[in-house]
Formats: sequence, C-alpha cells, structure tokens
Amino acid sequence: RASSSASITIPADKEVVLDLKDFTITGTDNETANFGMFNIQPGAKLTIEGTTGKIQLTATKDRDWNAYSSVISNQRGEFVLNGGTIEHLGGTDMAYGLDILTNTGAGDAKATINGGVVKSDTYRAVRLFLNSTKATAELVVNGGTIDGRNNKSIWMQNANTSVNPGKLIVTENANLYGDVMVSGAGAPELAIELSVA
Repeated sequence: RASSSASITIPADKEVVLDLKDFTITGTDNETANFGMFNIQPGAKLTIEGTTGKIQLTATKDRDWNAYSSVISNQRGEFVLNGGTIEHLGGTDMAYGLDILTNTGAGDAKATINGGVVKSDTYRAVRLFLNSTKATAELVVNGGTIDGRNNKSIWMQNANTSVNPGKLIVTENANLYGDVMVSGAGAPELAIELSVA
C-alpha cells in the first residue's frame, strides 16, 4: 500500500506502464482548484495493468462546481486500462474516476478500457469534456466495468458554445452501471459519434 497527496505527472510524449498487481495506491486531494492524481500530458500514454490492485482518491475540500477532482486526468494524451480498479471515493462535487479533457488544445485525448473497473462513489465515473473545436475526446470501452450507479456512468459534456467533437464506443462486452448522459451548453451542434451496445 502506498499513499500520496501530490499529483503524479506522465510527461509529454512519454509512455508509462503501471502494473498494480494486488497493491493499493491511495491519494488525498487537499486542493481548492483542479486536481488530478495522475495527470497525463499531451502526447503521453499511461497504461494500467493489474488483477485486484486499486488506485483510490479521496477529496478533503468541497469546491462545489468550481474545480474537478479526478483519479486519472487525461489532458490530450492516451490512457489504457487493462485491469485493476480506478475509484474516486468522493469528498467534493465533480469527482471523477477518469476525466478526459481536450482543454481547447489541438491534441486529441483518448481512453480505452479493456478490463478492470472505473468508478466514482458520488459523481460521474467518466467524463468526456468536449471543450475544444480542434481536438476529439474519445472513449472506447471494450470490456471491464464503468460504475457510476450513484450518479452517471459516462458524461459527454459540452462546456461552451463551439462545435465540440467527441466519440464514445461501448461494446457488448462492457458493463455500465448508471446512465450515459450527453449535455450541451449553447453549441450549434454536438459533433459526436455515439455507439453503445
């Protein structure tokens, strides 16, 4: 078991493979601004393997809707989950297991779930933050479990008035607990591709 209250950055254009095996990594979010326990920078790739291993995050300060708190913050990089559990235990609003953000930049943000569990005990398990006209936020769920039964499993959020590209593919081998939600905020259209088996 290991614990940290600091963010871990996967540097731009680097590739990291983390094998959890049966270990647990716990994180504490003490911030009042945006916080990602693992921050994937543009062009970087993080792959997580594991059997019964877990990465868990708890927030200590509720900042309402002002800032997000996420276990994995994919900021125009790539994330792959092959096993293990990614879980946000709550403590603030906007608590995500996996947050996929394009941040108005030109690089795409992609996540692939092949196995394991992504979970938020209090809010959305996964968010695709469609806040760029240039980049696509993409989630492919080939297997495993997305568990947002206390709120929503997956949220495709359009955060502004621009056309925001997004892509969500969920195959028949995946398990979703909680609704999939698509929301817009004044955009002329949502340029999304949506396929849920």
